[in-house]
Amino acid sequence: MCDLIMKGGVTSGIVYPEAIYQISRVFDLKSIGGTSAGAIAAALAAAAQYRRVRAPATGEAGYDRVRTVPDVLSTDNRLFKLFTPNAATRALFNIVVDLFNPRVPRWLKVLCLVRAYAWLAAVGAAPAVLYAFAAVSVPSLWMRVVHWLVAIIIAVIGAMGAGVIGLLWDALRKLPRNCFGLATGIADDPKDTCALGTWLTQELEATAGLEPERVPLTFGMLWQPGANIGPCEVDEPPQLHTCAVNLQMVTTSLTEGRPYQFPTSTAPYYFNPDELSKFFPAHVIRWMCDHARKTAATANGLMPLPPIGDLPVVVATRMSLAFPILLSAVPLYAMDPSDSSKTPQRVWFSDGGLTSNFPIAMFDAPLPRWPTLALNFGAFEAQTPADGVVVASSRGPGRLLQFSQIAGVPGFLVALFNALQNWNDNMQATLPGFRDRIATIALSPDEGGLNLDMDAATVERLRERGAAAAQTLIDRFAAPSVLGPGAAVLSWEGHRWTRFRVEFATLNEHLARYAVAYEGAQQMRDVTYAQLIDAGDPHTIPLRSYPIGEGAAGREAAQALATATAALAGQFTAAVGMQNAVPQPMPSLVIRPNLSH
Repeated sequence: MCDLIMKGGVTSGIVYPEAIYQISRVFDLKSIGGTSAGAIAAALAAAAQYRRVRAPATGEAGYDRVRTVPDVLSTDNRLFKLFTPNAATRALFNIVVDLFNPRVPRWLKVLCLVRAYAWLAAVGAAPAVLYAFAAVSVPSLWMRVVHWLVAIIIAVIGAMGAGVIGLLWDALRKLPRNCFGLATGIADDPKDTCALGTWLTQELEATAGLEPERVPLTFGMLWQPGANIGPCEVDEPPQLHTCAVNLQMVTTSLTEGRPYQFPTSTAPYYFNPDELSKFFPAHVIRWMCDHARKTAATANGLMPLPPIGDLPVVVATRMSLAFPILLSAVPLYAMDPSDSSKTPQRVWFSDGGLTSNFPIAMFDAPLPRWPTLALNFGAFEAQTPADGVVVASSRGPGRLLQFSQIAGVPGFLVALFNALQNWNDNMQATLPGFRDRIATIALSPDEGGLNLDMDAATVERLRERGAAAAQTLIDRFAAPSVLGPGAAVLSWEGHRWTRFRVEFATLNEHLARYAVAYEGAQQMRDVTYAQLIDAGDPHTIPLRSYPIGEGAAGREAAQALATATAALAGQFTAAVGMQNAVPQPMPSLVIRPNLSH
């Protein structure tokens, strides 16, 4: 058994399926996590594991299907067609494709505005054409040539200017009306099944072995695969040990300025079926309407979201992979606590990678019971191996952060955005007990980013890299921890020992700080924490605000536990040599918000 974390990236649909298949030959997937485009691979892996658990006789068909995804996406240019733009934003989409396509020459990129807004460019160049015709009557040949050169300059300026006007109109008017994206996920043509929302829904249902276009795969089905598929009506995620398959992904609420980690309670949120019909197929919308929470519908056609157990996986996946501008943000509704009107306000959900593109700590426990494997993306460097897969080669201090060379203003802006987006994930990946379970798959400039139009040879190279990354992790973590002679340090056994040492050292630091505050002198003439616990009437704050236990017996038990915890800190300090050879850099044990609430 293992957990699997996958970093976001458009190329993930090509790289990860083969890696998932190879890992599934050795491990059952317990928890699967992904962000942004990595959420697609995570959802497909969860669907395949669901099928394995639910129908063991034919369960491998799910993973077999996942393995074919690169072939499907590389046939008939389907990877590109996943991002089919809506009619109103087609011109903007063509500009984005031209700018980011490495196969378009630079001189042609300059003309992307003219190509995207050809009729506007023609109108803008029309005065220059009239001017050129008028110059024909000029007697002097040299003067005619001069006038024609001026006409060409005017034509270029007019065409580019008209293109800029078209760009501004579409960006400021049409883009917001299309939910701030070029593609919602459902094509304007009902017969087009290649768009992302349609394709992903069909692929999830087929991988899970469900009847197509009837019942979407839900979180509740993953938690409790059973012969009968029906409503789950659970609005809080269950405990991990009770889940057959635990799928998690991150989305970003731009309106609230925070990330959410699915599965989460959907109680605060409403949806507009007509709005979401631009994002999901009709049977998904019907399911959401039929399984909406049992509360009254609001005005303006809004309906409560289904409980999280009945929420289709494709909805959470699409909310996680709403790549800014390329894919439209997903609109839901909720009450603004500061709004006295109590009218639901629109809440925009965008790409989870904005806040965490590589959530490697998503499934971590103080001590691991099974491996958590991680697939990452990076760039080719001078030291990158020939197979394009980079893994930690020693158990020494955590890996150093990679330098990003900055050249010019564009490079500075890219580095600025990357630091804002990835600093937390980058720092997490440097820690001992984390870095040794990451396989970084290197991508060349024509393979990563928004390169949506890749040929078959490129797809095959990426697939082979995914398989190599999976095999590297399998070789390192598949063998059990048995205290065998000559065991490799970089192994599951070595990883468990590293994590134990890190946890022990972290507890020591945390408990020492706890003991200083609990037993030490208080400031500002404060009562001690022991007195707070023992307080009764007339000192009523401890009784009224988050009371501990029940009555005097509860306070007595809490006092004993608090004192024992402080004493434990002393035992850590007194232990000889416990702080020698501690893995570096040391993490900090901190309290942070639960992103699932």
